Formats: sequence, C-alpha cells, structure tokens
Amino acid sequence: MAWIESHQTLGQHPKTRRLARCLGISLPAAVGHLHYLWWWALDYARDGDLSKFEPEDIAGAALWEGDATAFIEALVKTGFVDRDEEGLAIHDWGDYAGRLIEQREKQARRRELYADTSLTRAVRARDGDRCRYCGKVVDWKNKKGENGGTYDHVDPNGPNTADNIVVACRGCSSKKKGRTPEETGMSLLPV
Repeated sequence: MAWIESHQTLGQHPKTRRLARCLGISLPAAVGHLHYLWWWALDYARDGDLSKFEPEDIAGAALWEGDATAFIEALVKTGFVDRDEEGLAIHDWGDYAGRLIEQREKQARRRELYADTSLTRAVRARDGDRCRYCGKVVDWKNKKGENGGTYDHVDPNGPNTADNIVVACRGCSSKKKGRTPEETGMSLLPV
C-alpha cells in the first residue's frame, strides 16, 4: 500500500487556496485532485517528472474532468508543478515522496536477497550461525527478538553480493539502522 506525506496545513495553505480559485472549485476538491495526482505519481512518475505525459494523462490522473491544459497551467501558476526547459515536474517531489521511494527500493532489494538462495546459503556457510558484528549465535527461528538471525548489508547502498552480505543478529542489525559499520562504531569480526 502506497502513502504520501500530507500535512494538515495543505488545506489552508495559500497555494492550495489559489489553486481552488484558479480552477473555480472548492478547497476540499483542490486537495483531492492534488492527492490523486500525487498517488498516481508514486507509480507512474516516481521521480516527479511529468514531461513524458500528455496534459490529458496528468489531468486524468488527478481525476480532473475539465480542460487538461487549464489544469496544468493552474498547477504551474500556484507552484505545485514546476516548468522549465526540460518540461514539467512536481514541485519538491523528492522531499515528500523520496522516503517512500527509497523504502520501496530497499524492500525490493531485500526480497531479491532472500529469493537468491544460492547467495544466502553461501553467506551462511561462510558465517555460520554467528553475528559478524558481535559474535553472538543467532536463532533463525526467532523472527522478532534481538537474538534472531537475519542477513545484513555491510554497505546499506551496496549490492546483494557475498562480499556485502553478512549474518547478523537483529540487535546489531537494528543498532546499525541502514548505516555502515564505521558510521555506527561497529566492525566486522573475522570469519
């Protein structure tokens, strides 16, 4: 399930009020059209770039039934969409949707890791059942506690390779929180 960050001030923000006036609609309707546009962008314009879409596609995504070009112009005029020589982009999209997009990418990479049984077998054969950060024996059946076993990316932005994946206890993995061992004052124990 996708979500967007939406602040309670959106409904009273001067930009939103201007958008409602420009389009001749109520404030709640303006908020609704914005949310529909943003929800659509999470799947079809993940980087916020609207340049490859026709005005009718963008307006349709926002469930706008009026003139598509007028809708786009109102979004640009009120600052919800930026226009430059490259085209159209949702204003500050990375600031609002960036966390969700990063989370989706991490989840996809984690699913790929667990689906790659040859990799996880190789890592477990190398590391055994010991956390490479603290040396504790992990319990692979424990799915929630600190002693539970998991696989951890040494470099959180690195690839799913045997050089970058280690066995870890959930306690150390939680302490590391998507950072490198150096950033957390941890180090890898030798194999």
